[in-house]
Amino acid sequence: MLKIFRQANLFKPQFMRRYDQANSPLHIAIGDTSELRTKLFPEKRRIPGRKGKIILAIGVLFQVWGIMHIVEVRRQFKRKELELKKMQRKSLPFYQAMQDIRYLAAEDKRNILIEELFAEHGSDYIKQITDIYFQKDVWVPFKKRAAHQYTRATKDPYPYFDIPGSRFLHGYDVYNI
Repeated sequence: MLKIFRQANLFKPQFMRRYDQANSPLHIAIGDTSELRTKLFPEKRRIPGRKGKIILAIGVLFQVWGIMHIVEVRRQFKRKELELKKMQRKSLPFYQAMQDIRYLAAEDKRNILIEELFAEHGSDYIKQITDIYFQKDVWVPFKKRAAHQYTRATKDPYPYFDIPGSRFLHGYDVYNI
C-alpha cells in the first residue's frame, strides 16, 4: 500500500497547491524567476486617463484658437467697415455735387421744354400748371399743444381730456387738435 502512495503523483511539486496565489502579484510568473521583476515593473508606464486628458486638452486648445481667429476676423471686418465709412464721408460732397449738377440740368431742360410748349399762353399760365402746391392756405394750429399732437402721448404735456373736451368747448366743430 505504501508503494502505491509513493508511485502516485500527489507529492510532486507540480501538483502542490499554493494557497497564496490570490494575494501574490507573482502568481502569473511563479515558475520563471527572470520575469518576476518585468511583471511587477513594466518599462512602459501607462497612466490611466492620460489619452482622454490629452484629447480634451487638444480640443480646448483648438476651441481657444478658433475663438481667437473669429475675434480677429471680426476686428478686420470692423476695420474695413470703418475705413469704408471714412472714405464715403470724404467722397460724399463730390457725389452730392455731381447729383446736384444732374438735377439742375434736368430742371433747366424741363423749364426750357415747358416754356417752348406753352409760350403762347403766357408766364402766369405756366406758373399755374407747374405749381407743386395747389392749396395756398397755411395751416396754423389754434392750440398750444400742436407741437406734440402728432407724436406719442408720452411726450404730450396736456391731459387727455383736451382732445375730446375741446369739441365741446368749440361747439362740436372738428378742428385740427
